[in-house]
Amino acid sequence: MTRVTLILFIAISLLAGSCSGRKKKLDSSNLIPEKDLVSILTDIYITDGLLPLPKIHSRFIVLDTVSTYHQIILNHGYSKETMDKTMKYYFYRNPKRLVKIYDEVLGKLSKMESLAEKEVLLKAGHIDNYWSGKEFYYFP
Repeated sequence: MTRVTLILFIAISLLAGSCSGRKKKLDSSNLIPEKDLVSILTDIYITDGLLPLPKIHSRFIVLDTVSTYHQIILNHGYSKETMDKTMKYYFYRNPKRLVKIYDEVLGKLSKMESLAEKEVLLKAGHIDNYWSGKEFYYFP
């Protein structure tokens, strides 16, 4: 009986010790501020959309995609390690806030898309219309 109790105690001790080593303490110090994180994520998604275009891809053929993202983070004044730490913090500790951050990114991208579409429509309207006078005249 004491032998079984001793083996059980050792097994529980080993399991408890192995589980406690897995948890890393994620603190909120030195994180990227939310405003800057929204800008970084927006730029990353714009880059992700532009890289498949042949003209853009040929300019950045030397860099792989991860290096391009790394350059975006550096251009905003942060390191890759800080970005990784920030994303881990929000993913593990505050996922609801991360969803709100991504909603802000989506809103910003949607606004940019609608402005670009509006500009394309205006430009297309000027190309098709050769008449530079008034569009409507009224004769009594």
